[in-house]
Amino acid sequence: MTPDADRLTATVLAQPPGVRARLANDLIASLETEPAADVETEWQSVLDRRGREIASGKVVCGDAFQAVDKIRAKLNVARTQPS
Repeated sequence: MTPDADRLTATVLAQPPGVRARLANDLIASLETEPAADVETEWQSVLDRRGREIASGKVVCGDAFQAVDKIRAKLNVARTQPS
């Protein structure tokens, strides 16, 4: 890195965690590019299909909080079992 970059890094690292998190997010966002058109088309196809499945009753949506609770319970069991 250049001396300027080193100084900037030191300045940023001296900031409180919330400020550093915001700066990190902004820096990462500045590197992201627009998704390719084919990716957008693919996601739209998935969304359309899932919408049809829900509308037809093929898929029943569950409560997100209950789903998270089930996942946490499974993780807790896995953590307590010997390796």
